Amino acid sequence: MATKRKGFLLWLFLFFVLLAGLAVFLAVNMAEPKIKALVETHGSQAIGGTVRVGSVKVSYSPLGLAFNGIQASGLGGVQAKLPKVSSTLRIKSLNPPALHIVLIVDEPVISAELPLRESPAAKPTARESEGSSRSLPFSFDIAVNKGTIEVTHVATAQPGATPAPGSAPAAVTKLALTGLGVKLAAAGLAEPITLALQTNAAIERDTLKLSYPVGVAGQFQIENATQTFKVLKSTIDLGGINFSTTGFTRWKADQHEYRLVTNIPELKNLKAPPKLLPPGQWSGAILSSIKIAKEDRWTVQGNANIKSLQGQLDTVVQQAALKGTLTASASAEFAYDNELTVKSLKAQTDLKALGIAYKDLFRKPAGTPLGFNVDASMAKDLLELKTAEF
Repeated sequence: MATKRKGFLLWLFLFFVLLAGLAVFLAVNMAEPKIKALVETHGSQAIGGTVRVGSVKVSYSPLGLAFNGIQASGLGGVQAKLPKVSSTLRIKSLNPPALHIVLIVDEPVISAELPLRESPAAKPTARESEGSSRSLPFSFDIAVNKGTIEVTHVATAQPGATPAPGSAPAAVTKLALTGLGVKLAAAGLAEPITLALQTNAAIERDTLKLSYPVGVAGQFQIENATQTFKVLKSTIDLGGINFSTTGFTRWKADQHEYRLVTNIPELKNLKAPPKLLPPGQWSGAILSSIKIAKEDRWTVQGNANIKSLQGQLDTVVQQAALKGTLTASASAEFAYDNELTVKSLKAQTDLKALGIAYKDLFRKPAGTPLGFNVDASMAKDLLELKTAEF
């Protein structure tokens, strides 16, 4: 009799476990349509446009959400497609309570046309109007995989306006970031944020086409009390040339200040030459310092130096065959304050030891003298040539 009773209790326990699992499963499946509608409604209100979600999947071990086929339009003309977004939530600590959030975005595509069209200003939420409140501490990891961002700038007086008959076509500039990979991590919103970004940037305007790999790595911090975004330390890699970057943005006051410094004392000591230079063996130094700031208006101050640059080349660039040695030096001091001013521009190049051939249109054998020496300045769109020797 005791054995039958134990068997009955075991089956009863298993029945309730199965019933609890079924209840959780039904609750999760019933929640998915509500979450989808919630994201679409509040997302559309937040951006002043339209947000559509293909499907939502809720998981409970670990607790997470997966969105498929998110499409958004609005934000003054920005279009966004996010094929897959997944997030998980883990309890990092019970005492004190803390959470860890992981967000992964796969192959997003974002496009925009500048200048942006005006969109309705988002109304502040009740939480924003009441002021910030303390929240549950959390850390986070965010990853963006194989993203694409395309920005098109059309130089027209009115975005979307039809040009007058016989008028010159509008200048179109396209910037495309492809293969975008981003990783963000932080121990909390008040803690420094670690960023690692890799992408390939291509810019196109008229016949100009440039494409270079770009990388960003560093630490940033957001201070809500002073409404400041700080770059604590960062390195921007533009085609193999590194810029050390520091600075800040006070977003409410619309104040900005950033400094970018390049210090490459010897090119031949790099693992690979910069992509900005033609393939070959390079030596020499590249130094620069640039300050970008805004108080009531944007200003730029900077200088750049290329010292004892020498390249051993045997390559083809833009259908031009280059074989031999070139040497060059250059220095520039410039500023921008409502207009561009070049206080000093000096450049010397010796191409005597370089053979150049461009299709059947131009040919210069190595050993034939060719070079130039320029000393110039520019102010108020007026170029002054102190020296120009060819």
